[in-house]
Parts: sequence; C-alpha cells; structure tokens
Amino acid sequence: MENVLTELQITLSSMPSREDVNSSLSTLLISFENVLYEHAPLKTLSKRHERIKSKPWLTKGLLPSIRTKNKLYTNLQKKSVQDDHKWAEFRKYRNKLNHLIKSQK
Repeated sequence: MENVLTELQITLSSMPSREDVNSSLSTLLISFENVLYEHAPLKTLSKRHERIKSKPWLTKGLLPSIRTKNKLYTNLQKKSVQDDHKWAEFRKYRNKLNHLIKSQK
C-alpha cells in the first residue's frame, strides 16, 4: 500500500501546475489509472465463467444440481444393460431440474 502511495505522490509532484483545471484533472486521472492497473489489474474470466455469468438465472444452488444430472446421465450411458429404474430416476431428476430452471427465468 505504501508503494502505491509513494508512486502516486511522485506522479503528483512531477505534475506541472497548470491554470487549466480540466487538463490537470485528466493528467491526474490517467496517472492514477496507470498506478491502479499496475497494482490491481483487471481479472479476466474464463470461458466457462463467462458462460455462467451470461445466464443470471443459473444460481449457485442450481449448478451442483446440473452437475448431478449430468453425472446420472453419463453413468446411464456407460452401462451396457439398460436399467428402467435408473432411467426413471434420471428422468424424474431431469424434469424437476428443468422445472426449477424455467421458474428461475
């Protein structure tokens, strides 16, 4: 924190005193942004997180449920023998989840 303040003080002391307030303010803002981005750069989101952020109805509670539904489905696909009970369980879970998602929209 002290590093940032000293950099900002150096920037302010090297700023020429001008009569024009607008140009002084723009110079101050530019130097402040440079110091800010150097010490606290903007965080970029991964593709996965961008996709989630673009769908605000997908809450933190729904995401684990979606993963559970996907795991149920992949487990069904791996089995060579089709178990009707497992398919019924998957369909019931899928339908409840779809109903929750549609009610969130």
